[in-house]
Amino acid sequence: MSGILCANRGHMDANPLCPERGVMNRPAHVDETIRAAMVQLIRGHAKDTALEHALFSITSSAVELIEGVDFADMLVMYEGEGRSVAPTMPLAVELGTVQLSHQQGPCLDAAIKETLIISTDLREEIRWPSFAPAAVAVGVHAIVSYRLIPQHKATGALNLFSHEPRSLDEAGKTMGALLATMATVAMMTAVREEQFETALASRDVIGQAKGILMNHYRVDADRAFEMLRSLSQHDNIPLRTIALQIIDNF
Repeated sequence: MSGILCANRGHMDANPLCPERGVMNRPAHVDETIRAAMVQLIRGHAKDTALEHALFSITSSAVELIEGVDFADMLVMYEGEGRSVAPTMPLAVELGTVQLSHQQGPCLDAAIKETLIISTDLREEIRWPSFAPAAVAVGVHAIVSYRLIPQHKATGALNLFSHEPRSLDEAGKTMGALLATMATVAMMTAVREEQFETALASRDVIGQAKGILMNHYRVDADRAFEMLRSLSQHDNIPLRTIALQIIDNF
């Protein structure tokens, strides 16, 4: 793990997850919580080899397990095209679109060139002059992005978003790194390379299904997405499959 997180020892000061800085010396109860969570995730992945479902379980776990994380996604770059994959809220997709449009932002930087990007307060951020104000305008004040090891023709990043600045502690950042490793493993063990294309195409299918639910039940976009997510989790069926079923039956 330290080899991934501290690939460049010359940048150790910029990487708070490097064990050389002592961050890995956490209390025993924190380590036990992390171990238990990882065991649960691994068991879940053993039952389901679908890449899309595995990635969604990771982003969902980030929100559930890491204090201070309000929503999460993965920004995946595939053959020059970028998409938000496994978002836990529609806002993650919107922020990904802003970054791709302006060709700047923490998630994009992590996906393409950096091992780890941390922005504890976007109100004070100078690295992304177009993206940072846009994120703050929609109530996002902190982002942590972890690069995923490139697989096939894809590169990407696991992104954790917070409404409050400086909301992630060191244990939370370490858990994020572990989840990013899980995402890389999921990509490495995907049954077919075509699953990358399926996952990247999910956004359009989910958007259609969400529109159907909004129109039929007179709900807003967030509520429609939550309905899809609840059905997926309750029936243990990939989100894209649920969306396709809705499209086929309405």
